[in-house]
Amino acid sequence: MKHLLFLIFAVQACLPGFAACDGRVRIVPRPAEVEELPGSFRLTPRTPVVITDERLRTPAEIFARAVGKLTGTEPAVTAVPEKHAVTLQLQPGYEAEEYLLEVGRRHITVTASTPQAVLHGLRSLQQLVAGGEIPACILTDCVARLIPGVLADAECYEKESISSGLLEYPQYTHPYEYHGMKVPDVLISGHHENIDRWRREQAEQRTRERRPDLLK
Repeated sequence: MKHLLFLIFAVQACLPGFAACDGRVRIVPRPAEVEELPGSFRLTPRTPVVITDERLRTPAEIFARAVGKLTGTEPAVTAVPEKHAVTLQLQPGYEAEEYLLEVGRRHITVTASTPQAVLHGLRSLQQLVAGGEIPACILTDCVARLIPGVLADAECYEKESISSGLLEYPQYTHPYEYHGMKVPDVLISGHHENIDRWRREQAEQRTRERRPDLLK
């Protein structure tokens, strides 16, 4: 059994969807490009998250809360430039939801063209936060579903949560009725305008209830 488990983990380490086991940068799924560098960044209770654009405040606050749960200290979010900080910035020239994460000994920078892509970079950074020591590295990655050809139709991701600024509307499947739960009549009416209106209303309602910050 031990030999079988070892073989399974060895095979997984070679797959592109898994982080390598022999390096310090352990992120799942493994980013498209990873360059490990010597040294590390020391995350301290005084390390702030610096935003260079007000649109990055929400991703910064989400990351700060996550770090607080991991380390016991939630970093401050500020728009004032700092030297020893996690800096978030928007720059044109990146693909949709592509990000660049740079971890040096004295700074961390997450760069992308959209706030959502910056959040993806912060999710990767969050996996590296362990005991406050973050290995120096340069990462480049992009959400696979947005790569042309991965999904059959662009509509598959254009209407999902966050992409339109709202949470996604409820999804239903067969059978029509299951344990007292029914598919709304409007969805089987064949009236596309009414269906679109219902989906929009449901998305707005879900967002108000679960993520009101997206409506600000």
